[in-house]
Amino acid sequence: MKSKVRALQNLNPVPVAGIRSKADYKDRELYVYYYAPLIFSAIEKEIGEEKMWAWIKLLLQSPVTLTNYAFFEETLEKALNDKNKFDSLRTKYLTSELSLQHAISTLNLKEDRPATPTTKKAEPKTYFYFILSRPFRDIGSSQNNMITHTAIQQITCSPEEFSKILRPFAIRVKEACINETGSTNDLNSYGTKEEAEAALKRWLDRYNKMGKMQIKIIDPLPGEGQAAPVIKGF
Repeated sequence: MKSKVRALQNLNPVPVAGIRSKADYKDRELYVYYYAPLIFSAIEKEIGEEKMWAWIKLLLQSPVTLTNYAFFEETLEKALNDKNKFDSLRTKYLTSELSLQHAISTLNLKEDRPATPTTKKAEPKTYFYFILSRPFRDIGSSQNNMITHTAIQQITCSPEEFSKILRPFAIRVKEACINETGSTNDLNSYGTKEEAEAALKRWLDRYNKMGKMQIKIIDPLPGEGQAAPVIKGF
């Protein structure tokens, strides 16, 4: 672990919650093989091996090959079943620009680097995004036949702000998606409107390929009040 800390002396990592694409972090090897293991180890030390394994199982049992941060966060909250603990971990390790320092402190590792980041805060960027919720399992059965999603939306903010601003709205989209096995909470962002539109079509084509799903579009922007689902047929 100490060798990982030494390797990260010149890295000021973007918090996990702030990563939306490869452009959000410059050194993939340092991030994946050094920074991420420290974050996971710190979380495991706080929650214990049993809950850590429960979280990993939820991640591995996902029916999709690729996941995103919303699902990552959702499964951690489900494994903990403790909102206060989840909020504490999220603040320390997933959204804070001092996440690495928090992990080093939790793991009792000596840090040979400045106590605060020396680089500027991440510059705002424009995201084209949609939020989609679907059944966890048994998609297309009579009790698991609902998909909710937003229209393509646009927002300009920093990578860290992106998750913070949209998380409450993503939760509302999930709550509107009623399925017996529970529903996912997928927040997807792209660099252009065309890329986002193509991705949304792929998701809907994949999960409604038999035409059995009830599709609801949730349109209001964050902060405009409770979303009012609109039925849309495909």
